[in-house]
Amino acid sequence: MTRPGPAVRDGRPAPDAAGPATAPATYAQERAWLASRLAHDPPTYCAVDEFPLHAAVTANDLVHALYVLMDRHEPLRTVLRTVDGRLRQEVHPRPEPRIELADLSAYDPAAQAEERRSLRARLARTPFDPHRAPQWRAAVLNLGEGAWSVVFAAHHTVYDTASGFNVHAELTELCAAAEEGREARLPRLPLGYGAYARRERERARTGGADAAAVHWRTRLRGLPPVHTVPLDRP
Repeated sequence: MTRPGPAVRDGRPAPDAAGPATAPATYAQERAWLASRLAHDPPTYCAVDEFPLHAAVTANDLVHALYVLMDRHEPLRTVLRTVDGRLRQEVHPRPEPRIELADLSAYDPAAQAEERRSLRARLARTPFDPHRAPQWRAAVLNLGEGAWSVVFAAHHTVYDTASGFNVHAELTELCAAAEEGREARLPRLPLGYGAYARRERERARTGGADAAAVHWRTRLRGLPPVHTVPLDRP
């Protein structure tokens, strides 16, 4: 498989291989990290998405696209570590993800569906090494006649529902670019996730947290202290 070499992304050079960069964890990452450490249940804190794609591309094109996404988005190169009692992001320059390839083109639709269900369940059940980047894995499935599927599994500390929309949109554009033999038209990233985390902490430090607390106390005032959502149902 061919992975993309060092490149310039959004006007910024790709990170060199000197070593990982660090940044504070975001508050959302802290919550997901702590909850996952308490639960010890891999599927609970592993998000699994399946992205259907239709293009005249190869498995190599899709593997390349996944590497491009990883190079663009810092969370896909991140592992969390505690340093002096505080949780920090450790962003690695060029980690090696686990990407499986499966040719299901000879299977009938029912057999394909069963294989895909089994694969999603296996990827969800397989725990991530908390000390190793990246915190995601994927499988590229050839479904035949230009139909592909990418099954993407990631820990919730680096991936959420909104991330899935972005990954699908960018994978679709990268496939279209490969099919048409052109450069991919991907949106510029004005802020890296590490910079976002530092800005979040700075806002909290300078009074932003107090203002947010006042806002939500006002919005939630008058609600019952105990909700009535039944907890014995999925």
